[in-house]
Amino acid sequence: MKKIYILWFHRKRKDGPLPRCDETILDLIAVFILDMGIAGAALATIIAQLFSGFFCFMKIRKIKEIAITKRELLYDEVIFKDLIHLGTPIAFKNVIIALGGIFITSIVNGFGVSFIAGFTASNKLYSLLEIAALSYGYALSTFVGQNYGSKNYDRIQSGCKITLLIAIVLGTINTLILVFLGQYIF
Repeated sequence: MKKIYILWFHRKRKDGPLPRCDETILDLIAVFILDMGIAGAALATIIAQLFSGFFCFMKIRKIKEIAITKRELLYDEVIFKDLIHLGTPIAFKNVIIALGGIFITSIVNGFGVSFIAGFTASNKLYSLLEIAALSYGYALSTFVGQNYGSKNYDRIQSGCKITLLIAIVLGTINTLILVFLGQYIF
């Protein structure tokens, strides 16, 4: 369950109380007490994310090694171009995946409640398989970024090959388990 920091609770830490909240509490208040329905749940999520970002920023400011200074908040065209250059492929991939999900969901919704229930169940199963692939992708992105920054291009190539091999082997194992044992697992 996703925890978002908003309300004040005491934690047993040397730095004393830490603001935090469970988004679920905000959802319950917005949906049931304020009777706002889905719009209330969406609003609760936005509020929780804003407060989470604010409190994380306030906490990070106090850590000397990663503190953000005013100088670092100034616009730097070179850094901006680098970030756009490096971030565009990942952003494009995420947009394509989101649009595909919207397209498929809109088609599935036309088939009725039973079909939607089956589609939802299969998505839960798919998400179990997808976790590993996404994790490899995120780990590889970090690995490539670090090695790109230090100009270790050979390590990038070998890291990509090893990650691909691991993904193929574990993907094959997952597939075999689901094909032959899926009816007993689910």
